[in-house]
Amino acid sequence: MSVDEYLQQIYYHFQTLVLEPQQLSPLLLPDPMINRRLPALQQELQRYGTPQQLNALINANNGRNEIHALNNLVAALLRYIRDVAPSSKLASVDLVVEYFQALCTAFNNPKLAPKLTLTVVEMTKFAMALCKQCDRATGGGENGFPRLTFLKSALTSVFTGVVMEMKQEFTTNPNYVIDPALHPTDRKCIIVFLVNQLCRVYFTIGAPMSCANIFLNLRTIPLAWGSFSLALQLEYKYWLGRYYLINQNLVQAYDALKWAWDHCPHVPGPNHTRILRYLVPCGLVLGKKLNFNSVLADRTILQLYQPLYHHLARGNIYAFNAHLHQHEAIFTQHQVLTLLVSKTQILIVRNLFRKIYLNLGASPKLHYDALLVGLRVAATPSLGQPPLPALYDFFSHTSGQTGPQNDLLLENILVALIDQGLMKAHIFNSLRLANCAKTDDKAWVHVPTVYRTRFVQKQ
Repeated sequence: MSVDEYLQQIYYHFQTLVLEPQQLSPLLLPDPMINRRLPALQQELQRYGTPQQLNALINANNGRNEIHALNNLVAALLRYIRDVAPSSKLASVDLVVEYFQALCTAFNNPKLAPKLTLTVVEMTKFAMALCKQCDRATGGGENGFPRLTFLKSALTSVFTGVVMEMKQEFTTNPNYVIDPALHPTDRKCIIVFLVNQLCRVYFTIGAPMSCANIFLNLRTIPLAWGSFSLALQLEYKYWLGRYYLINQNLVQAYDALKWAWDHCPHVPGPNHTRILRYLVPCGLVLGKKLNFNSVLADRTILQLYQPLYHHLARGNIYAFNAHLHQHEAIFTQHQVLTLLVSKTQILIVRNLFRKIYLNLGASPKLHYDALLVGLRVAATPSLGQPPLPALYDFFSHTSGQTGPQNDLLLENILVALIDQGLMKAHIFNSLRLANCAKTDDKAWVHVPTVYRTRFVQKQ
């Protein structure tokens, strides 16, 4: 196929009233695995080395097309085909970014958008993967992910344009619902895809809080969620859950991630691991019980979290924090270390005190001496075990001896437990005891119920 024939095919799709995105998209994608015409076209395009020559070539084959954005898009595509270095991604990535910018500009034109919807989706995937790879190869976060940041700006312009179009639609038709099953080429129907891609960029470049405006805009738009692919819904719930987790909205984070887990095809793979990496620690800090049979296929998650669940349930403070310290690097890499350190200590102590309560025959009177001894034993390393760094050493300094400092510490712990609804009791500091509710279920309320009652906010 000659360059002239190639251009005539592209412009034909924009001149005809028939929508054929499946035929147009491969022509516009600069991916040599899809667009196999590129090597032959590159050789012919070497004759068109100046902008003037490229423009003359386009004008000779565009059927007198006067849409400036489309001509710019084709010009950027031809420059890529002509100048790309197939053996070097780094040498070619800037050409891809330039073409992606031209594509986003063309997509913001209402006349072109219906025919470019599929191309935008496929090109976004291609450009995102390439830019992420190249940014990491040239320094990643240290250099601020310049190419991904540029893609983010281009995608944001598309997202903003789509949202504005939706708001105009709802102004004239309040009953309008975005339904990709009814309007597959309508650019508004890729709104969830755009949200997912923007969230992916924001988390990659270390700016997850920027997702707030995206989620806020999407919540105001009526979507026929069932008409969107399950893959899009799963990814959306995954990013929403991670966003809530960073904002310490733990119940909402758990609900979003649990939805993704429940609806994810039960075939072990990368998607399972991505969800479990955040669902499991979120459930841990909410006091949820995990069915470890459901994660047996993921050995890393099992080895990381099964001991934590076990130690938390038994109130074993030292063993829990020693496991955190031992696997500090991977918890840090997963961005959950701070969550696990800061949000679990009160639960471990709650479970320890409940164990003491049950060992004493469920007597409502918990004496300070029994609680202090329990704290010392649970938080102190056994013979031969190393002491923990200060970050993980919360209660080992309680000597178990009677004294005002230990009593004050214990009183503060009891106040925190009662204030958070994790324990129902009255404190009698002068008598050095806590008087619990009379039955186990009343004194030690189900932890997930407590958190859901206290922290669920209207979404």
